Amino acid sequence: MELPLTPTADSKVCSIIRFWKNRHSITSSRNRSGSFIDCAVEYAGKRTAFGAPISKLQAIQHKIADMALKLESARLLTWRAAYLKDLKQPFSKISTCFVLL
Repeated sequence: MELPLTPTADSKVCSIIRFWKNRHSITSSRNRSGSFIDCAVEYAGKRTAFGAPISKLQAIQHKIADMALKLESARLLTWRAAYLKDLKQPFSKISTCFVLL
């Protein structure tokens, strides 16, 4: 069944519909992001600047930590939204949190 998404439709409803239509792609893309973090850590360990690996630089460590934090937040939000949907409870707050990531 195709649900029409018109400009006059309620924006909350539209975002929830889009979220659940793309739930599989969101989950799989979040899982692939874990391998991107692994690649970033590996690259930072190999790349050198000023005679040392850039993984020793605090700015790089912060960027990688921020990537990991966003990934884990997205995973938890996905699981929480799926859990609430399975219980047939409202999950609009959770689905709108994806916008903040």
